[in-house]
Amino acid sequence: MLRRKIVKSGEFRCLQSNCSDTAELGRYIAKLEEENRILKSQGCKVPQTNNSTTNTSTNNNTRPPVGPTPSIPDNRNPIRPTQRPTTAVGGQLPTLKAASNADPVLGALTEKLLSIDENNARRFITFDTGCKTRIGNPQDCSSSPLFTGLVGDILNRPIYQKLKALYENYVPEVTTVEDHTGAEQKEEKELLAEIMNTRVMKETYNFLRQNKHFNGTEQEFKNLLDELWFSVYSRGMKIKGSSGFEHVFLGEKKEGQVQGFHNWAYFFFLEKRNELNYLGHWKNVDLGGAGNALEFTFKWGQEQKPFGSMIIGTSPELEMAIYTTCLLAKGETGCAVSLGGNKVDVEVHTFSRPNNVRYIASSFFNF
Repeated sequence: MLRRKIVKSGEFRCLQSNCSDTAELGRYIAKLEEENRILKSQGCKVPQTNNSTTNTSTNNNTRPPVGPTPSIPDNRNPIRPTQRPTTAVGGQLPTLKAASNADPVLGALTEKLLSIDENNARRFITFDTGCKTRIGNPQDCSSSPLFTGLVGDILNRPIYQKLKALYENYVPEVTTVEDHTGAEQKEEKELLAEIMNTRVMKETYNFLRQNKHFNGTEQEFKNLLDELWFSVYSRGMKIKGSSGFEHVFLGEKKEGQVQGFHNWAYFFFLEKRNELNYLGHWKNVDLGGAGNALEFTFKWGQEQKPFGSMIIGTSPELEMAIYTTCLLAKGETGCAVSLGGNKVDVEVHTFSRPNNVRYIASSFFNF
């Protein structure tokens, strides 16, 4: 059965009390409060926000209007396949110096992971960011799709084929019980096996062991990834209709709203089926030729995701590696990494269960 999903707001963080202007700070607080409300209603542990930041936003009363806002005219911005600078070692990207405002240890790791991301697709992708717009603006000022071309056959590589095999396995409504059949679990394990064999995940495992964030064997680490990402759990009414993988890499629906959806490959897949309508963006950051960090809005059917974020071109193993590392190294306290010389904030939320069992509830990048 083809998934037909839409996506939800509430996944925006500024993570700094010194935002560039009060309007941006107001948008940050509004999105932060909305996301925390959603996660709390689902039983997810949510860290407390900084009181000084909250008070500043409240006093300035700078929350964005609920109603439609006009788009900002802008020239269309086609982004062509990049020519990535390479070294003599297997076409590997040079490891850039970590951004000064990122965690120095984690920043150095994530820059290295980006440099060895062998399934990175950015250099093969052509996309058009179109117009500039505002958060939640329902007006479509970008007549073209986001993705306009893909050179070569990178999506035929095993990692993307095994990722694609999972697209049909989930029911997007969290109020519908997932059957999670034996065949579907086999496909999950095949994807995990492929991920574990990548240079990115091997480097991640070694880092976690060396820094004492994980003390088990490779098989035990694989089992942990299985538990964190693929365990089926309930987001309400004791209905087992959700998983961390589905939420982050595919997206879900609950009570007519959309949650999650932070992976470019699935966006590409659905857009080619004419199921998504890209509306416009407000931020596009080049990550050293190895990805583009995009903040944007789009519709899935009649439903809109007011604030979306994803990195165009990075591999599924890189994203899973960074999310998992941030959880094991920093918990749910915030995680500032570095990608292409840019500071990127990573947020991870979990559902905690007895006997120290945790499941990924949500994870995403903020730029």
